Amino acid sequence: MPSIKLRAVPLIAGATLALTTLGSGPALAAVTHDSAPRIAAGTSRLAGMVQSTGQELGPGGELAPGAALHSGTVTLVMQDDGNLVLYPYWAVGDPARALWASNTHGDNTAVMQGDGNFVIYPSAAIGDPAAAQWSTMTTGDNVLVVHRDGNVVIYPAYDIGDPNAARWATNTHV
Repeated sequence: MPSIKLRAVPLIAGATLALTTLGSGPALAAVTHDSAPRIAAGTSRLAGMVQSTGQELGPGGELAPGAALHSGTVTLVMQDDGNLVLYPYWAVGDPARALWASNTHGDNTAVMQGDGNFVIYPSAAIGDPAAAQWSTMTTGDNVLVVHRDGNVVIYPAYDIGDPNAARWATNTHV
C-alpha cells in the first residue's frame, strides 16, 4: 500500500495549503525564488474577477520534474526528461498523443516569473537568464491557465479568461 504524505505549501499572508500525495512522487506545489507571493497551482488569487475554468499558475509558481496542472480534459506536465508537454488527460506520457511540447530536455523546472515570463530553466540554474532553455517572452502581471478546452493561455492577472487579452497560447484543443 502506498504511503500518504502531507506537504504544506505557503500561500499569501502566511496561510498554508496542505497537499496530499500517494507514494514517493512529488507533490504539486508552487514555490517562489523571488519576493513574489506564493500561489498554489489551481488557486485563483483574483476573487470577484473573471475566473478561469481550468488550473492556474501565478507569479512565482513552478512546475518541477513530475509536477503537472490538470484541467479535467488535459494535463500540462513537466516530464522527468525535462520536456514540458500538454496531453489529453487519458494519454499522459504517450508521445504520439501530445498536443504541444516545449521540446526541451534535462533536469528542468518551468517557472512563472514575477515579471510575467513563463520560462524553463535547468533546475540547478533557476532564475539565471543565460541558462533559460525556453520562454514565452511575455511580460506583466501574468497568470498561466490550463483550460478545459485544451488550450494553455497566459493572461494578464486582471483579465483572466478574456480571449482578447491573451498574451501567449499553445493554440491547442481537445
